[in-house]
Amino acid sequence: MTRVLLALLLAAGLTAAANAAVVTFSVDGVPTYGQPVEVRPSDWIEVGIWIEPDFPLESFTVDFYATGPWEPLPKDFWFGSPIVFPPPWDPEFADVLWLEMWGVWEIGAFIPGTELFEGPGVVAFFDVHIADYPESTILNLEFDFIELAGPTGGGYEDSPDAYPLVLHVTPEPATIGLLMLGGLAVLRRRFA
Repeated sequence: MTRVLLALLLAAGLTAAANAAVVTFSVDGVPTYGQPVEVRPSDWIEVGIWIEPDFPLESFTVDFYATGPWEPLPKDFWFGSPIVFPPPWDPEFADVLWLEMWGVWEIGAFIPGTELFEGPGVVAFFDVHIADYPESTILNLEFDFIELAGPTGGGYEDSPDAYPLVLHVTPEPATIGLLMLGGLAVLRRRFA
């Protein structure tokens, strides 16, 4: 009897875990699921919020923050480029906020009317410029808070599976070459 009960509890837990919504970042429309993405300095990339809901959505809110040496200041990281909300999300019912108290950005949107977001897909995106870095660098965006809501009585979730954005910035070969030449010049001077 105990084995049967344990098996049922395990099956219920696995089913619940398999049905959890997923929220991750995307780069150029491709979800990353926390896997590192190689980028080069001076690249412009399109970063999106990718949602795989487990019920039709009427609204979403995500808070996220940056880690790593982002330039310029993190709250200005998208260089003023507009945040785009693709259909069915309505930009008239969307918000983008910098929450100074918590050091996070908040992006949220609502779909008026009867249409719902069934996903999976990008719910908002913006362009990010990757600054020049003299050495290999990791830049992250991490989720702080996520809220997904269906129409009234149609589902609510505030703890979906969430994955960060991990950008591995690899300097241009010319930059590495110049750094090596500078190092050799310093060594030559030192031993001359």
